[in-house]
Amino acid sequence: MSQTDTLIQAFLTAYFGNATNYKYICISTEISSQTLGAALTAGTAPTGAALTFAAGATAAIPAGQFVIDWQQNGVSPQEIVQTTGCALGATSLPVTAIGGGAYIPANNHAVGVSLVQLAPVTDNPSASPAGAQYLTLVAADFGSVSGSGVGNRQIVATKKFPGASTTAGSYTAVRLSNANPIVAGSVGVTSFIPKAVINPTTDQTFPITIKE
Repeated sequence: MSQTDTLIQAFLTAYFGNATNYKYICISTEISSQTLGAALTAGTAPTGAALTFAAGATAAIPAGQFVIDWQQNGVSPQEIVQTTGCALGATSLPVTAIGGGAYIPANNHAVGVSLVQLAPVTDNPSASPAGAQYLTLVAADFGSVSGSGVGNRQIVATKKFPGASTTAGSYTAVRLSNANPIVAGSVGVTSFIPKAVINPTTDQTFPITIKE
């Protein structure tokens, strides 16, 4: 059994499009997100067994796993690597293959693709995440439903966070919630993004997509 476009589009519009059910957008700083500063070539280990950042790390990065090309804004599939971490301001991140050994890219990855920390981040936190900032969505923040077919029907909410009234920081996660602050079970959608810098003179606009 499958649902028709008409039914799903009506549901998305009624449930999300009126900004009453999930009406809070939350941005936060709790994950490490960078952009790749030197391209990776399939079959060739990165120079110095490290990923090069386009800019210095805005916070110390702990040991864990990183996804290369999180948003798949490049032309190749994502890859996951292991790291021992790096210090604030570092311009490279030492990496190995998952489980140890040299990391040899299976695909090409262009300069500018996103590098996003996997652990210990959760897409459904039980409390307000680190550096959380909230705004309330209104009906005008939701676009119309678009797309057709399973997995392609969506509605997008977009909200500007003004630099003058938002705590300065590098924001790396966007969530749609039915509570402010976030509590267990309140998050409906999570999107991890390359860092978006907000300061007193820099606004940032964040989209978040609800998709079926």
